[in-house]
Amino acid sequence: ADDVSRIQWLTAALDDAATVRDVGRVAVTALREPLGAARVALADVREDRLVVTLLDPPQPDAWPDLWRAQWRSEWPDAPVSALPTLQLALRDGRMDLWPAGTALEPGLAGIGPGGLAVLPLPAKGSVAGVCVVGWDRPHEFIPEERSLLTATAALVGQALKRAHAHDAEEELATMLQRSLLPRRLPELPGGIAVARYL
Repeated sequence: ADDVSRIQWLTAALDDAATVRDVGRVAVTALREPLGAARVALADVREDRLVVTLLDPPQPDAWPDLWRAQWRSEWPDAPVSALPTLQLALRDGRMDLWPAGTALEPGLAGIGPGGLAVLPLPAKGSVAGVCVVGWDRPHEFIPEERSLLTATAALVGQALKRAHAHDAEEELATMLQRSLLPRRLPELPGGIAVARYL
């Protein structure tokens, strides 16, 4: 009953999530505290790169040294080939669960010393992104939790695809509005010229 109510809440919350950031926040709320996880990362797959859209907690020192070395603007951005564990999950499109003490590549070491879940986010026959959930204390993946993680990944993947379309439309509309405004305003003696888009 608990899991059913969680999925119902997640479905409703993702329905209201318009942007990629909104989807990320909902995913963190659904995964981190209820599962007792220490970290959640959400990344988009863009060509051969993973572009991280959300890290929780957001502090850089909560994440691997390699990610901090790769920090570009607000979030790290890494080639998929640098993370073979994620590359495999994205290629196969299936969830991978790694128990405490699993030796992982440097890009993932330290994210989940107590256990790591790698969730590809499926959307309309492709993979929209990946969600990584890490635990500091040893974590046992029970069958019910596996089902919950699979259902969550499917819902988040669909919502992420919708949010990308929404963000692209909004960016296009903003660009169009800007192009309709004059680049410079005339200087008028005794007056001030203003322009705005209606």
